[in-house]
Amino acid sequence: MEPKFRLVPEEIPAISKATVYERIFDEFIAGKASTARVEYNKKPATLHQGLLKAKRQIPRFSQVSVVRRGDAIYLKK
Repeated sequence: MEPKFRLVPEEIPAISKATVYERIFDEFIAGKASTARVEYNKKPATLHQGLLKAKRQIPRFSQVSVVRRGDAIYLKK
């Protein structure tokens, strides 16, 4: 007897954290400040890597620099 299964065509949902990083970038770009420290309830290394990944994957964020100084993460236009 063959096992029964089915394949359902479906897009893979985006990771919810990615949308948080996108919102951080979008708010920074829309704001007037040329630099800003990012406060988010994550470890600094996690926040830094998440922002860098979003920057690499989304072309409109290429104009923004992500800088880490100790445990502080900054964005710079």
